[in-house]
Amino acid sequence: ELRVGQPQLVERTQALRPHRLEVVEKLRERGVEPDLVPQESTQEGLVAAFPRPAGRVLFAGAEGARGVIAEKLGADFLPLYRTVELLPQSFPDADVVLLASPSAARALAAGRRDLPTVAIGPVTTAEARGLGLTVAAEAESPTPEEITRAVKLAASRSVSSRS
Repeated sequence: ELRVGQPQLVERTQALRPHRLEVVEKLRERGVEPDLVPQESTQEGLVAAFPRPAGRVLFAGAEGARGVIAEKLGADFLPLYRTVELLPQSFPDADVVLLASPSAARALAAGRRDLPTVAIGPVTTAEARGLGLTVAAEAESPTPEEITRAVKLAASRSVSSRS
């Protein structure tokens, strides 16, 4: 929006995650061509897609975010928000738990480790497994379609293992 509304303030568009292709299309409808759309929705994917030398890069993200972009691209880091992990008093029973972030895996593992999980991507999978959680499936990409496919696969495995 900033580039469209005030083009003199922004020289290049942001890097976009590939699962946000609807954002890419909306930008293109407004005459804005994204400079970078990585193939993989991880910091590693973004780093791999950046041309070298990367130039001056600002990584704006969560306080405590992984530092792959800052380390590999020499990016400045600006924390814009904080994730607060909560520990509910009780966890309901479920056939499967969808983990949408590594912090969700940490919060679940602090209270319950006996439920099969579905991870939104490889970073969340690695965190969940490192905490001793069972990852029954991982979404191939963080799109609604792929997450739904992974949840259905994990749920079917959970139900069949109880039979």
